Amino acid sequence: MRHTRPYWKGFALALLGLVLAAAMEPLLPAMMKPLLDQGFVAKDGIPIWIVPVAIIGIFIGRGIGTFTSNYALNWVANKVLVDFRKQMFEHVMRLPSHEFQDQASGVLISRIVFEVNNIASAATRVLTTVVRDSLVILGLLGYLLWLNWKLTLVALVLIPVMGFLVSRFSKRMMSLNRTTLALTGELTHDVEEAVHGYKVIKIFGAYEREMAVFTRTVERLRAAAMRITVASGATVPMTQMCAAIAMSVVVSIALLQSQSNQTTVGGFAAFITAMLMLLAPLKHLADINGPLQRGLAAAEGIFEIIDKPLEPDTGTRTLARAQGAVRFENVSFRYPGAEQDALQGLSLDVRPGEVVALVGGSGGGKTTLINLLPRFVAPTGGRILLDDIPIEELTLDSLRDQLAL
Repeated sequence: MRHTRPYWKGFALALLGLVLAAAMEPLLPAMMKPLLDQGFVAKDGIPIWIVPVAIIGIFIGRGIGTFTSNYALNWVANKVLVDFRKQMFEHVMRLPSHEFQDQASGVLISRIVFEVNNIASAATRVLTTVVRDSLVILGLLGYLLWLNWKLTLVALVLIPVMGFLVSRFSKRMMSLNRTTLALTGELTHDVEEAVHGYKVIKIFGAYEREMAVFTRTVERLRAAAMRITVASGATVPMTQMCAAIAMSVVVSIALLQSQSNQTTVGGFAAFITAMLMLLAPLKHLADINGPLQRGLAAAEGIFEIIDKPLEPDTGTRTLARAQGAVRFENVSFRYPGAEQDALQGLSLDVRPGEVVALVGGSGGGKTTLINLLPRFVAPTGGRILLDDIPIEELTLDSLRDQLAL
């Protein structure tokens, strides 16, 4: 939500539209009581033009509020989406080199390109539903309490039960959404690997192997999606069952009140209409659990990247233009978790203008040696000098400004 602050005007307009749309909802059942009691039962002459004008006015107000809130919220969400992507991309570019080696590139791509959309969805759909439908529920409940507080209290008894059911399914869906996002990143990695390595696949005739890898990931993703469907789908019928029980109890009590002249036809019709109108916002609030949990799971992955420490730069000296004298003095390097050094006691002296080729078998340390020079990785022993200056004393920008890759 902090990311919406620069766009507070659009956000405020969206909230205003949500309030307007929500305010229209209780007006419709409120019309039922005078319409039935005075217009149909008492027949005391309500002007006919008032009813259609009021109905059309209510729907115009709701339409204006709904459009305004949808447009403004999507405007804010897309602005925030751009900010997130720019922030993530800029941060990823400045992460230490080991982050790119430790993590599959498909996961990073998936988070920047795909997962961030789930946050935008949560910011629009979830916020719209929570604000608008919560206001609608409060408005309708207020009207119901004013109309018949005894019947309303009966209906309110089941709300904690519904809340408990939704919270139980929320934990399950959060875990499943984390799994789905991880598998989406894995799938992106599989596709990227196959597309970039198509020559190797063709040379070795590895079509079936690659298809097996892809199929395994796709099937795991499908299984996770179906588990989410079960958890999400079960929430709505349970919520509706609670509402149906409340409705049946309320109708029974209302019939008893009618027999003792404690309520009128119009009052009962208005109450039932308001109660039925409560079902839709309650269903919406139950439905948002899915996108909310997806948004929260995506946010975990996105902020995990944004919160990673940037590449350290401890250098203080700068070079305007290097002469090009490079010296490795007894340099050693071992990758984290490796059992032996990739380089051990390497000494090398390269004069300005000299061309040097590094020749050797795969795993001999050629790439490691090159990665040490721009400080993509740091040696575990020895030192490297450029123009007799230890490279760790140079700022990264100054050091890398001398190099081409």
